[in-house]
Amino acid sequence: MDTPLWLSRRRFAILNEHEEGTFAEPIKITFGAFFKQWNETRLALKKITRSTAENYDKMLRYYLQTIAGQRLQRITAQDIQSIYTGMAKRGDLSPNTLHHVHAIVGAAFRAARRAKIIKVNVMEEIEAPQKQRAKPRSLTEVQAGKLLASLEGSWMEPAVTLTFATGLRRGEVLGLRWGDVDLDGARLHVRG
Repeated sequence: MDTPLWLSRRRFAILNEHEEGTFAEPIKITFGAFFKQWNETRLALKKITRSTAENYDKMLRYYLQTIAGQRLQRITAQDIQSIYTGMAKRGDLSPNTLHHVHAIVGAAFRAARRAKIIKVNVMEEIEAPQKQRAKPRSLTEVQAGKLLASLEGSWMEPAVTLTFATGLRRGEVLGLRWGDVDLDGARLHVRG
């Protein structure tokens, strides 16, 4: 009995994929299951913190529900693009949120590709959402005066006064320790 031509071609393609290292065995894992497993692995290996892992779980629940139940190997670039389109149309999400979702989903798909669960990373076929650059704004003298007056007697007053006087960023001010302060020499050492 002769083997049908399509079956011979399929066997050849599978053997070729094995040889090239691109074969992905058909499995029924869903995107949601893979994403959770990937997230837990990264947390266990201390590549991310507990709060980051929780944020990834929220991202899956809030933004990626339409593909969470789909088989990972069957997700297309159009599926992902429709999620982005839906998020953009909502109007209440910043472009940076969309960019962040894209980055995390892309990392999950890269991990699936490295694990040889998928043949092709569909994220390579998607145009990345534009990240919005923050435009810093400064306070006028009047606004700064009103802010300091409203904080008078508050625990925040010294930190805000120090920020205005030195131009340090919030993280730099909040990272100061007593060892960083030289009151006699009127100096601060920013180390963190």
